[in-house]
Amino acid sequence: MDEKNKIPGVSFIKRNIGTIIGLILLVIIVSISTPKFLTSSNILNLLKSNSVNAIISCGMLLAILMGEIDISVGSTVGLSGIIGAYMITNVGLPVVPTVLICTGRYCKRCCYFLFKGAGFCSHTCYTEYWPWSY
Repeated sequence: MDEKNKIPGVSFIKRNIGTIIGLILLVIIVSISTPKFLTSSNILNLLKSNSVNAIISCGMLLAILMGEIDISVGSTVGLSGIIGAYMITNVGLPVVPTVLICTGRYCKRCCYFLFKGAGFCSHTCYTEYWPWSY
């Protein structure tokens, strides 16, 4: 079969057939052993608990697709979460200003100085986070 007549997705299924079969078997086994597994409330609960990871992975996908991959994404997200939780619980700051402070250049700048000062990255890393580029 030549390139024009190939069905899209067949090569993906051929490459990942073991993973797909494992996932199907896992769903079958868990749904048999736990009768409430495939209920709408459980599926909604799974979607809610994984929504944060899905949003973060979409942002990381955009960074990878643009070629701006950076090892600091995880540390920036972690630092933003720590600062946000501290500001809401201990300082009593409302949610909207906390989100505005925790996103963007403030946490990126902190991570830049932490990693650069500790010598974990080279001069080419964080080229978009230089303090004078703002």
